[in-house]
Amino acid sequence: MTEEIQTSATHLKRIFVASRLPDALKPLQEIAGNLWWSWHREAMDLFESLQPEVWESSQCNPLTILDQLGSEKALGLANDPQFMAKVQQVYADFKTYMDKTPNTKDPKIVYFSMEFGLHISVRLYSGGLGVLAGDYLKEASDQGVNLSGVGLLYRYGYFQQHISLHGDQINEYPPQEYTKMPMEPVRDAHGEWLKIQISLPGRTVWAKIWALKAGRINLYLLDTDIAENAWADRTLTHQLYGGDNEHRLKQEILLGIGGIRAMEAMGIHGNVYHCNEGHAAFMTLERIRNARQSGYSYQEARELVRATSLFTTHTPVPAGHDYFPEDLLYTYFQDYIPEIGLSWREFMALGRIHRDDSSEPFSMSHLAIHNCQEINGVSELH
Repeated sequence: MTEEIQTSATHLKRIFVASRLPDALKPLQEIAGNLWWSWHREAMDLFESLQPEVWESSQCNPLTILDQLGSEKALGLANDPQFMAKVQQVYADFKTYMDKTPNTKDPKIVYFSMEFGLHISVRLYSGGLGVLAGDYLKEASDQGVNLSGVGLLYRYGYFQQHISLHGDQINEYPPQEYTKMPMEPVRDAHGEWLKIQISLPGRTVWAKIWALKAGRINLYLLDTDIAENAWADRTLTHQLYGGDNEHRLKQEILLGIGGIRAMEAMGIHGNVYHCNEGHAAFMTLERIRNARQSGYSYQEARELVRATSLFTTHTPVPAGHDYFPEDLLYTYFQDYIPEIGLSWREFMALGRIHRDDSSEPFSMSHLAIHNCQEINGVSELH
């Protein structure tokens, strides 16, 4: 396929080269395009059998396996009755699984998280928080829950650790190949790549929306690494937990406020919004803002948002929670907060334990606690 790129001097076309499989092996391509295979043992064994030597080096990525499958070997497999019987069995399991669509009469859940640990070949996570979020999506898929996930698409993901010959830890950020990830661009009614925008001081930042498939669940990912943005804003979706405190604030504005705008742009309206850790808590502000624009008073809008919001926290350790100084927040929210109907003092109180203590930084977890009716934790201490 091709993607047109407009610059001031030239008109370019970016060309993506994709392998073509024999028709008999097309089911493998369909299965590889959905992370369902990652929790189906027979599917994993099937892909590994194609090129065992490449399976581990590719981080168990079936899209890479298929891309490197030579035409001669592909034709041989297509004419192998024993192998094709395995393909048809796994494909039948996949189709049976996917044909059981979620019950749309059940409440629609929108699940926000800064990271999702779905599989090692999709580096959108760093540790336990992400793995739990990924398992949550898989279980929701298995149970037929009417749920959509929202996160950020990281070009380099979280760092990978290596030990040098001298025993030093080396952090590396290898780029992810988006063509080797089971996701597709979200298109609008005209076939154009759907984009949303957020306002940062003195500029507008655009983000494209991708849909990554995890069984019956779509995980929608925002991507700012596009030509419409200045380089500094393109880096917002480069690394998970990278950069300084201000960079983290911008990422969380993108996730929370941009994530809600992405759902609105796709016409996805949740009955319940789940904030997995405080990183996404700005979503409550954007939902209040939307309700205010629909004619509700601030108190009505906030109560509506609280009644349909859930907050999960993962650690009682202070270092696991995000805090921002008031002057930094003012730089980014001075024009936004009046649209909600709050004074600046009232807004800062939402992120503090002691509402009038001006020395206390703004806590994203406190914001989530104040604006979510249901709160739970994942440790015994909670």
